[in-house]
Amino acid sequence: MLNDSETGTIVGSHGTVLRTTDGGKTWIPQASGLASALFAVHFADVNIGAVIGDGGVILRTMDGGATWEQQNSGTTENLYGVWFTDTTTGTAVGENGIIVRTMDGGLNWQQQVCPISPVARLSDVWFADSSVGVAVGTPREGFGPKGSVILRTQDGGVVWTAQEEDNPDGLRAVDFVDAYAGMAVSWDG
Repeated sequence: MLNDSETGTIVGSHGTVLRTTDGGKTWIPQASGLASALFAVHFADVNIGAVIGDGGVILRTMDGGATWEQQNSGTTENLYGVWFTDTTTGTAVGENGIIVRTMDGGLNWQQQVCPISPVARLSDVWFADSSVGVAVGTPREGFGPKGSVILRTQDGGVVWTAQEEDNPDGLRAVDFVDAYAGMAVSWDG
């Protein structure tokens, strides 16, 4: 995830957080304080960002990724996708359809209701603004004829609405150019 054209952060297994300040020519390890897997990172601006991972881990930075502080996500489910629309409003999604949202920059996270049960995994989330968002994932085996989960919200996640998608492989990632035009990719597609 690039904060700007020169500064970016990537995450990985064993608590790995790497930061670049030269457009990716060199990557410097950052101290996450964790040994668990980290799955995604997103920055609201050049300074404020979040990392999510195994066991409901959420780390927050206020200094562009130089230091990270663990937050209480309120869940022990693995978190796979995170998106901030501004420095205070963010959403994270993960295992068993977990959706958590913060309105105070990551200090507190509240669980939201996933309308589809059972969901094996919500793997990514994207928001156009603090209200309009999309989450994607994979239902549990035996869910029915459809193999992918697409959820949309127009009220910041108070209500998530399911859309049908017949991709049998489930969806891994989602990205939009605006509130109406975007794409999602599957696990095996």
